[in-house]
Amino acid sequence: MTALQQRLPWWPGALLGVLSLVLGVILILRPYLSLAALLMVLAVSLLIHGVSLLLQRRWTGLLWLALGLAGLVVPGLSLAVLALLLGAVLIIEALTDGTRALRKRDWAELMSAATSLILGILALSWPDVTVIVVAVIFGVLLANFGLSRITAAIRRARNLPEQERDPRRSTLKAAVGLGTEGAHPYLIGQAEGRSVLDSIRAARQLHETDLSPTSVIWGHSQGGHAALWAGGLAGSYAPELAVAGVAAMSPAANLPALFDSLNDSAIGSLFGSFALAAYAAEYPEIHARDYVRPGARLMAEAMSRRCLSDPATIVSVATALVGREPIWAPDPLEGPLGERAAENVPTLLIDAPVLIAQGADDTLVTPAAQEDYVERRRAAGQEIDYRVFGDQDHLSVIADDSPMIPELREWTRERFLNR
Repeated sequence: MTALQQRLPWWPGALLGVLSLVLGVILILRPYLSLAALLMVLAVSLLIHGVSLLLQRRWTGLLWLALGLAGLVVPGLSLAVLALLLGAVLIIEALTDGTRALRKRDWAELMSAATSLILGILALSWPDVTVIVVAVIFGVLLANFGLSRITAAIRRARNLPEQERDPRRSTLKAAVGLGTEGAHPYLIGQAEGRSVLDSIRAARQLHETDLSPTSVIWGHSQGGHAALWAGGLAGSYAPELAVAGVAAMSPAANLPALFDSLNDSAIGSLFGSFALAAYAAEYPEIHARDYVRPGARLMAEAMSRRCLSDPATIVSVATALVGREPIWAPDPLEGPLGERAAENVPTLLIDAPVLIAQGADDTLVTPAAQEDYVERRRAAGQEIDYRVFGDQDHLSVIADDSPMIPELREWTRERFLNR
């Protein structure tokens, strides 16, 4: 599962699966639709399949998208031509997936690739392929894909931790604003760091668990900011806890640089809205309206009320991607907002080993800003193991297939062994 899929709730996958299953069944059971109707259903099905592959970070999704768009926009495109194109794409994907399956020794994926290869060869072998053959070939594939998405979504929903299903029933989610009253202290260091340490304390009160007396703190993005603050506060706020290490992935540590660059990121307005709402709630001298241009105030206010796991956040992401207009009115570093941002940079000395991992292609928390933070902390006496991962952006750096993951696990294992 990719980072983007991990960030999204379970229901978009279920919705995609149901839509794919319905279209697949239509193609299988109603191949005698009119030519225009069949072309439309098949083209939409190809687009859906392409999107699903891109969500899995598989480049062959671009081929399916192109094929679906061709079916929708190219006038006079015949099913015979579409079938030839479909066969070619199936073969390309089969070879790509088969190579990956052999490398991972994933025999189930290898069988799926072999099936796609056979179907692709059949489609190319019959240039005069009939409506039934085209419909049934892709209908079976689409219905199978839909069932797999529905099954995965149901499994993911059932496996949600108890605190995500009902935050009131778990102390592990008891950070301010996350299932409790009050505004969430987004990028406000003291509150974040204390919440992280309090969650470790709370976990130790779960007597049915067998936890190590040693803790290693991980965090990504805002969580990385919180992890660095927790590491710095541990000695004074929670001296009874044995913190053996702090790992921060793409941490929002250099807040002045982050605030200054939010207008340059495709989704910067979303995270800027989160931060501005939190700072306005925490600091009475900061007023959100003073920093947001008039035309963006309604959008920023709506974004700030949504959590990343809220289905409505899809609207916020779409608005941010389509709008691309800056949200800031004056320079965000002017006045009290800039002063408070500087105050919330994690600068407390951390006694435990520190790892900072950064994606080289990150456009939200940029490598330049991260390197500046690391250099300043090292100059202040903080030892930091700083690692940059090529071809990784803000989300892909923590994806299941990221090269960072095995290094993080090994680094963490060493922390527990050396404690």
